[in-house]
Amino acid sequence: MALAYTIVPAAPVRASHSHKAEIVSQLLFGETADMLETQGEFVKIKCSYDGYEGWVQDRQLALHQAGPANSIVLPVPLTILCNSVQLHLSPGSMLPSEDTQWQVGPYQFSFNRAHADNAFLTVQTSAEGILKTAQQYLGTSYLWGGKSIFGLDCSGYTQQVFKIAGIRLPRDAWQQAEEGILVNALEEARPGDLAFFDNAAGRVNHVGILSSTRTIMHASANARHDAIDSRGIVHNELQEHTHNLKLIKRYL
Repeated sequence: MALAYTIVPAAPVRASHSHKAEIVSQLLFGETADMLETQGEFVKIKCSYDGYEGWVQDRQLALHQAGPANSIVLPVPLTILCNSVQLHLSPGSMLPSEDTQWQVGPYQFSFNRAHADNAFLTVQTSAEGILKTAQQYLGTSYLWGGKSIFGLDCSGYTQQVFKIAGIRLPRDAWQQAEEGILVNALEEARPGDLAFFDNAAGRVNHVGILSSTRTIMHASANARHDAIDSRGIVHNELQEHTHNLKLIKRYL
């Protein structure tokens, strides 16, 4: 089974092998995936990080044999070069832990190590680090299946924030809700806990990062900071409840 290396800032992972198919997730630059099968210009992949499967355009990937052996998670946006053309990378992308120049197939990549080293000094596996990382996404447009600063959904947002903090979460909100330690009430929550919300059928369909017992960062239309109470999220501008609180989980 061949291993693919993502060579674009954010490759859409689709439900089927068509550009018209639903985007179910993304592969960010430097992320790897098992290549399962090929249909035309699309490759079915299984993401190495979270096991998510879907279809990616083959030209957004390259065989991994010549890629860097060890990678680290980029915590902030960074511009690198690909064959002398700039690539603007999202937080959550993967970079070599040692090399500043590397080649994958016909693609030659390079970046400024001094800029990257300064960026990596910001990483903290703590509630403070999680909130600081979450804040940099505020204002990003909502995109179903997205997990980058170019567009994200609610669980892509939480997954990438925790990835940067060194905590692995599954891709979807309902999967994330099955992990962690249950917090009994909103009043007992801590900054960095995840709050989950459900639909009329009681199924988890939304997630956000608590910044306090009264405020939450989440992706809904855009990544935003709203109020929360024991009933759920209160949209700051509309002053109405938009999501029904189901449970709270802790991962730190």
